Amino acid sequence: MKTVLTLLSVSLISSFAWGSASTCGFDSRSQLLQESRQTLETFQGMKNFNPLFFEKRREKNGQTEIAFAEARATLAQRETKRENYNQTQTVLADMIAQLRRDPRLAPIAERSGYLMTDFNVAEKCGGAPACVTYGEYSIVVSEQYFESLKSRLGASASRIVMNRIVAHEIGHYVFDIQHTIRGGYASFAEAMRTLNPLRYHVAVDGISMVLTNTGIDEYVTTLEASIEGQTEVGDIPDRIRCLRSLR
Repeated sequence: MKTVLTLLSVSLISSFAWGSASTCGFDSRSQLLQESRQTLETFQGMKNFNPLFFEKRREKNGQTEIAFAEARATLAQRETKRENYNQTQTVLADMIAQLRRDPRLAPIAERSGYLMTDFNVAEKCGGAPACVTYGEYSIVVSEQYFESLKSRLGASASRIVMNRIVAHEIGHYVFDIQHTIRGGYASFAEAMRTLNPLRYHVAVDGISMVLTNTGIDEYVTTLEASIEGQTEVGDIPDRIRCLRSLR
């Protein structure tokens, strides 16, 4: 079974009251960014965890371990064939590879085959331009979406926007691993049920901001650019309103 979290979708997460004065769960910009930095610092020190922790607890007789080993080998093989990528795929793969070298993402960098690149969006992301697939632990990115960004924004600006989108997907990985393991939940699904959906996605946005050294106002501009001309916008308008409301 494969779980997918995207830039647009929060369908797996149910509501939970966080007790904050803000409607999106944060009282200030400083709180959001401080929490995001702390999340990354904690993640940097995490060792000996199974990236498919929630799958492992659902399966029996080691079946998930076998499935993961096969998926990991497939991802490694895909990366060795990058000479066959077109220019767009190579640019996107390089974005992910560069972000993975951030010292705060050491638990990812130390595990070759995790958070690799995939481009079969139609099959895996349900219409969103990017997502994380937890069955394979790859970041899936739409070539067509990236090309549409380039046509609207130009090569340089589109790469900046796409880099922040990719960092958002990495943020899902960082947040979800910590929340599930540190919270002692029996499964990923159980952990996700404890989260306020809007606060969760804004928290992931905060991780993206820290990883890409982006200010909140600039990030809001990125979100606006990411949905311009798109028919599926998910919760992004709500996240934009939330981030704008923070002082």
